[in-house]
Amino acid sequence: MALCALAEGGDAGALDAAIEDLRLADSKHRLAFVLTRAGEIELARGEADRARTRALEAARAAAQLDSASEAALAQVLLARASAAAAGTAPSPADLDGLPRDGAAPLSAYARAAIAALVAGGSGRSARRKRGGSAWRT
Repeated sequence: MALCALAEGGDAGALDAAIEDLRLADSKHRLAFVLTRAGEIELARGEADRARTRALEAARAAAQLDSASEAALAQVLLARASAAAAGTAPSPADLDGLPRDGAAPLSAYARAAIAALVAGGSGRSARRKRGGSAWRT
């Protein structure tokens, strides 16, 4: 709910409290998921430094889980946030660590984010349709 509130323009306070609860519960998968999605929202709102901080924590959580998809999403977010903070496009060095061509089993969402970033796009996955309305994960 707090993530949805942030997406609708709300304050990050409730989300930060929910993230702290996930840390205390040691729920690394949920933590990585929420951090990358919150970072995407914050990046879209022009908060590149905050998105970068979230991406770094998400990457650490995903590494502890050995979750290739969440790690890749965190890397994509980190590349995009770092580039946005610097006012540049992602550098080739940002792309080097990304899994490519079946190197790791990835979700379709992670594959699409990598492909968009490598192609010079935003790295955000396309909108999906659910129940007639657009939504992003």
